[in-house]
Amino acid sequence: SGDLRDVRDDERAHADDENAVNDAGHELFSSHADGVPCPRIERALVVKKALDGKVAVIDDGGDEIGRAIALALAAQGARVVVNGPVERALGETVGEIAYGGGKARHVVGDVHAGAARATEVFGPVDIVVTTHAERTLPEAPRTLLVSSAVNPDEIGARVTSVCTSNDAPGR
Repeated sequence: SGDLRDVRDDERAHADDENAVNDAGHELFSSHADGVPCPRIERALVVKKALDGKVAVIDDGGDEIGRAIALALAAQGARVVVNGPVERALGETVGEIAYGGGKARHVVGDVHAGAARATEVFGPVDIVVTTHAERTLPEAPRTLLVSSAVNPDEIGARVTSVCTSNDAPGR
């Protein structure tokens, strides 16, 4: 009975939060005459993400670690190309990114194939993430070598942190 009461309290709190958001939105839209743009609304609708405009290639983007990294970078606005040996796994990663509103492509092949696809579709590559020291791109401004023994639940946030930091090392 106590658990049910907690669930009901949580539902009421959630409904109150939604109503507050709706009321605030209504005030924003109703504070200007019809046809007059509201600068507060325009600013609120343009959300710049830390990696907007960046192009990332994720080597082995179909495996657990590569997928976590690809999803994290895409969530921050990066356009992502995943490469690796298994097309189905790569397609699943791209599907998850697209479902979340991101832009991604995949290519079966090595990191060079991924970079070629990225350049063709999105433009010059800014970030390369790989778990293999021999799979790097000297022309990429930032290459991250990630241990394959890391926790997939934590690696996405760590890589995103490095990629969004202005003072992070370049290679």
